[in-house]
Amino acid sequence: MNIYVGNLSYEVTEEDLKKDFEFFGEVDTVKVIKGSRYSLCNIL
Repeated sequence: MNIYVGNLSYEVTEEDLKKDFEFFGEVDTVKVIKGSRYSLCNIL
């Protein structure tokens, strides 16, 4: 499942998001788009 996450702080890291989304299942990938306020997460 791919999830778009928006309105993030510029300080958020991929590791921060991975920890947050592990509650919902195994996190395959997290990609924070540098210079923007969104990321893409893939949960298996």
